[in-house]
Amino acid sequence: MRKVFFIVLVSVFLFAGRISCQAETEQVSRVRSLRMANGMTLIFIPIGNSANGSIYIGFKAGTLLDEEGFGGQARLLQRLMFKGTEHIGTRDWEKERQVFDELEKTGDQIIVKHQADKPDQKEIQDLVRKALQLQDDVRRFYVPDEMKKLYDAYGAGEAWCLAGEDLLEFQTSFPRNYLEYFLLLESERIKEPVFRNFYEERELLAAEMEKASGRPGDERYAGLLSFVYGDGPYSGAAAGRAGEVRKITLSGMKKYAAKALNPKGAVIVVSGDYDFEKVAALCGKYFESVPSGEDTLIRDDGVIPAGKTPEAGKDPAGGTLLLAYLKPPGYSPRTEALLDLLVLYLSRGGAASLTGDRSAEFSGGICRNGDPGRLFRNLFLMELRLRDNVSREAAKKEAVDFFKNLCSSKFDNALFERTRRGLLIEILGSMEGQEGLSRRTGECFLYSGDAGAADAYVSALRSAVPEDLNNAARELFSDANRIQTQ
Repeated sequence: MRKVFFIVLVSVFLFAGRISCQAETEQVSRVRSLRMANGMTLIFIPIGNSANGSIYIGFKAGTLLDEEGFGGQARLLQRLMFKGTEHIGTRDWEKERQVFDELEKTGDQIIVKHQADKPDQKEIQDLVRKALQLQDDVRRFYVPDEMKKLYDAYGAGEAWCLAGEDLLEFQTSFPRNYLEYFLLLESERIKEPVFRNFYEERELLAAEMEKASGRPGDERYAGLLSFVYGDGPYSGAAAGRAGEVRKITLSGMKKYAAKALNPKGAVIVVSGDYDFEKVAALCGKYFESVPSGEDTLIRDDGVIPAGKTPEAGKDPAGGTLLLAYLKPPGYSPRTEALLDLLVLYLSRGGAASLTGDRSAEFSGGICRNGDPGRLFRNLFLMELRLRDNVSREAAKKEAVDFFKNLCSSKFDNALFERTRRGLLIEILGSMEGQEGLSRRTGECFLYSGDAGAADAYVSALRSAVPEDLNNAARELFSDANRIQTQ
């Protein structure tokens, strides 16, 4: 579970009015699961008397797992996944494929010519003109938006693909009777995507990145990345840079997609009023044939790759102090629930002695459990704002001692209970409806490898007591886990 909570200065709103506190007594849907021969896991969530079905598919292939030097691959793939398949979106695939193959070859030649010691500009211009003509030729075979029309024709709800920091996700909902039809569509999109309009989409993404560069907050994020990753490849913008995007070729994107859409470690979540045996048979029919190779983008389940985390980082200049801790290895739903609960407790007044009016060093700050947008989720990070004319070393010592002493601190019972129930309402709110329940179940599986991780997270919140926060703090806030800074 990825959470960002603002300490003292920023209010936290928890879906007020959407669900009453009686939601705490509700039972999270039971699930059944099986692992297919190609490594993909099916999770089935039975929802009786539901008029709709829902399919969620998730892969470990977000922007943080873009290949070095080609940032933006995941976001570009997200844009290309609605361009059709070998059977959808084409007037004549055999003829279209011949032109596509020539376009792919020409694009590779342009890159090779650019990389030469003495690039021949005339040859490059000739190849560019050839590529432009080939793009026009491809358009003659393309049927725009045919995939969307097929979804709409059978009453699908919003179908989307999202490239997050560490996940690539697909989801759609539809009338209950069309489960097999949509399983077929989703499997075709994953098995045989065709990246039509590749160069147009690549340029649009690069232009978006150029426009977005220099936005307020980018400098702060750059400081966070530099703080944790030093000068390594992960210190750059996780979503990529325009120059890197323009280096991605059609052939390179096809190779990347084969890794990103590898079913090994992936998950499909089906929910609705169905029999598990029927769902399992249909998913086996359409998804077991998704090819599974050895080449994937998965990196040790989200743990920072060895050698990428410096023993000594540098705090960003200015009135900000950063503290970062490496969380325990692996993904524990119970640990995540307690750490989410801890940072929300701190945001609701539990850190008043550190960042409130009584503090001589800090005027406020932000506490993050996991991914704040561009960092791996095994980090626990505090960004604290210093008051004017404060000694950085003295402030750092106070902050380190504060978090270290949380293991023996007395938590306010009333504040703890309000915080626990508020977080439980938020989580159950995000699981309200088939789509939310399916997505959270799938995401928790991708992080943990456990089909029941979402249920375990909720159960941990239901049973949590203040002493559990002491234990979570004791496990995390040690000198051994803290990323040392200069």
